[in-house]
Amino acid sequence: MSLGVATLVQAQPTPQLLPQISVGIKGGANLTALPTQDRFDAEGRTGYLVGVWTRVGVVGWFIQPELYFSSKNAKFIDKNTGAENKFRVNGLDLPILVGRRFGDNGLYGRINTGPVLSFATRNKQTQDGPYNPAMLKIKSQGLQWQFGGGIDISRLSIDLRYELGLNKIKNGNESSNTRFNNFNVALAYRIFST
Repeated sequence: MSLGVATLVQAQPTPQLLPQISVGIKGGANLTALPTQDRFDAEGRTGYLVGVWTRVGVVGWFIQPELYFSSKNAKFIDKNTGAENKFRVNGLDLPILVGRRFGDNGLYGRINTGPVLSFATRNKQTQDGPYNPAMLKIKSQGLQWQFGGGIDISRLSIDLRYELGLNKIKNGNESSNTRFNNFNVALAYRIFST
């Protein structure tokens, strides 16, 4: 009897109590979506992201800080005047995500959420004439909240995320509820893990 109990105890998997640390690179595409008010329309355009990530996890939970360079593009249109503004904002994004990982045998799913700090390094906008009400007053720092998930297959990962803008953008001399929202899909590669 005691031999059977000892064998059963040995057969039970032990939870990983020491933190597991992973480091990798990632790259992908994003689509900027700008919800607008009555006077303005917006069209999303494809941009890109490329950077690094690290994940520290224990018993299925993890924290995942990332740093990547991104380019966010869209077109903003004043319906009253027809004035257009094709803009591109390049900058650094710093997501700090918390999530849960589940699965086994080299195939894992993940869900995660957390804040994203953005730092614009370049803001390029078109100017139609001396005054264009479709011009955007974009802050050099921004705050978003990310929701998403992914799949890990051996060293490769696929991520799909939605980024909700928390900062309002102003148009010309008018205030607006317009915010940067983004969808992004990325492919990541794990370089190192403990």
